[in-house]
Amino acid sequence: MVKMQRGILLFLLVAVFMCFGVAASAHKDNSQAGKNLIESLSADPNASTFVSALKAAGLESTLEQAGPFTVFAPSNEAFREQPKGMMEKLMKPENQDQLRKLISYHIIAGKLSTDDLKKKIEDGQGHAELTTLQGGKLQISTHMGMHILLKSEDGDMGMSSSPDVNASNGVIHVIDNVMSPKGQ
Repeated sequence: MVKMQRGILLFLLVAVFMCFGVAASAHKDNSQAGKNLIESLSADPNASTFVSALKAAGLESTLEQAGPFTVFAPSNEAFREQPKGMMEKLMKPENQDQLRKLISYHIIAGKLSTDDLKKKIEDGQGHAELTTLQGGKLQISTHMGMHILLKSEDGDMGMSSSPDVNASNGVIHVIDNVMSPKGQ
């Protein structure tokens, strides 16, 4: 009986430690302390398509500057879900201006954390508008009060899937869709 109680106690202790270990590893530090936006994006394998597009558009040096900037970076999956051949076409040198418009539509001047975005939404009574570096507008609201929901001028909708990756010159919010400026 004592052996059985010790076994149960040992099992419970192991279970408790495993739960704490899982909880600790589930808490993700989204800080890229000391890294600028380009370095932080480059360190994220889920943002490699966005980084390639940034470079092809000639915007890499912009995100290396002091800023600060807020970047809504579409995930690789978001780019894969675009019409077949779209990115290959945009990545050609003769389409650099069009690519620059698309990519700069995902960048906002100023550092806006999720809390900052939610405050803007609250102040706007459920909606807010952000002006992108491209000059277009992004509408923001919340989805179920938790996630930031973006809507482009062309009606594309995306949600922040990995928010608040802090860099030395701004913040990155990975989103699940590519936002298109009006007419693109």
